[in-house]
Amino acid sequence: MVAGREYSVSVVKRLLWSRRWMIVIPFVVVSGAAIAFAYSLPNLYQSETTILLIPQRVPETYVRTTVTTRLEDRLRTMREQILSRPRLEGLIKEFNLYPVESQKLLMEQLVLYMRDQVQIALVRESSFRIAFTYGDPVMAAKVTEQFATAFRDENLRDRELQADSTSRFLESQLNDAKRRLVEQEKKLEDYRRRHSGALPNQFASNLQMIQATQQQLTALHDLANRLRDRRLELDRQILAQQDLMNVAATTPPPAPIVPNASPNTIPGGTPAQQLASKRRDLSDLQLRLAADHPDVQTAIRQIEELEAKVRAEAASQPAQTTRTPVAGPPNAAIGAAQARIRELEAQKATIDGQLAQNEQEDQRLRGLIQTYQGRLDELPTRESELTEITRDYATLQASYQAMLTKREDSVVAANLERRQIGEQFRVVDPARVPEVPISPNRLLIIAMGAVLGLALGLGTAVLIELMDTTARTDVEVGAALGLPTLAMIPVVDTDDDRRRRTRRLRLEALAATVMVIAAGAAAVWKFTAGN
Repeated sequence: MVAGREYSVSVVKRLLWSRRWMIVIPFVVVSGAAIAFAYSLPNLYQSETTILLIPQRVPETYVRTTVTTRLEDRLRTMREQILSRPRLEGLIKEFNLYPVESQKLLMEQLVLYMRDQVQIALVRESSFRIAFTYGDPVMAAKVTEQFATAFRDENLRDRELQADSTSRFLESQLNDAKRRLVEQEKKLEDYRRRHSGALPNQFASNLQMIQATQQQLTALHDLANRLRDRRLELDRQILAQQDLMNVAATTPPPAPIVPNASPNTIPGGTPAQQLASKRRDLSDLQLRLAADHPDVQTAIRQIEELEAKVRAEAASQPAQTTRTPVAGPPNAAIGAAQARIRELEAQKATIDGQLAQNEQEDQRLRGLIQTYQGRLDELPTRESELTEITRDYATLQASYQAMLTKREDSVVAANLERRQIGEQFRVVDPARVPEVPISPNRLLIIAMGAVLGLALGLGTAVLIELMDTTARTDVEVGAALGLPTLAMIPVVDTDDDRRRRTRRLRLEALAATVMVIAAGAAAVWKFTAGN
């Protein structure tokens, strides 16, 4: 670049005109190449369809679905399944896609290329869009329709499979819960069988049994006391009959003997009567007090003393009434007395048998009372053990009922999916045959080529100008040489110069025209060949 050179508007115009071919040639060449490239690219058409998620037709309050995955997650899973290599390879072979590319590329490369041409995007929470790009608009629409069908079928199959899997899982859990519940029921049954009668809900019955047994024991004691009194009465009657036999067999005594009179009579009644009263008192005390209570022991000692007195009285009566028998045959009175004695002895034996039975019954009843009392004493322990068992049983039963309800709901939900009345994918915007290609954008490519060619030409002109050291004015000459300029020799155009300049201009115009025509012809040829 020459020092001191100034670039005014006229200077710039002159420079651009002088280097017009440096600008025009790159512009024309690059623009023509851009046109040729733009029309050499094949047309790509994109067909798309919109699919809407339709909720199940049965209200959720009646049938609760077992498929709760979000649409976004389901799309991610189904995308991997539908865009898998076997699926895409089958589509490529079925529709004979990419016939030219298949001669140069492997099937794996074609599958990767086709996967890049498929777009799946979530439009809203309940809808998504499928788009496929291909060179043939009709084929693009067909493949897009195939993708939509694949998504619908895959959704139905996945939902049915998931519902069946959920139903089978709940079935296995239900069987396990049932098994554990049956085991707990058997355990509870065995416990109730082992401790029958000592369970907490049998407290009232045990208490009632104790009271009823005590009443039976009281009645038994009263009966025993009456039998003992009756036995004493029979002993006295036997003694009286023996006295009658002695009287009948001997001379009558000077003074009559009163059979029932006794020198050992105790105030308050005879010893036999007192003995019966004390026995009744002892029975009452035994029902109310323990066996080692002082009152019970005192009553037992008094009864023993009275029994000794009664025996002593019975032993003394034959001695008091003994008479010297008179030899001779027994009379009728003696026979009657003997018969009476045998009758009384029979009654006495019967009473003894009854007393022995009463003694056995007494022991049995006391054993029952101890048994029932032992059950009552064990009641806190049994209640704690039964509470633990029933708590586990109640928990297992609630778990089983809940699992049974879930299993039934899952079965209904699975039937819902099999009949295809659950959630479904419905095509709301079917795939259409595109009329306008989405690629390439030829105007943009040509415009970018023209801008690039113009920028290349201008850049070349500016670079040459910066590298040019030719001085064109007196100022530039003075600045370059450092000497003052005395005169300037003007340019003298001759006729030859003008003729050469005219021929050069014509050649330049012809060359520019040829270049433009060549670029246009190349573009038209490429476009025609591409179509």
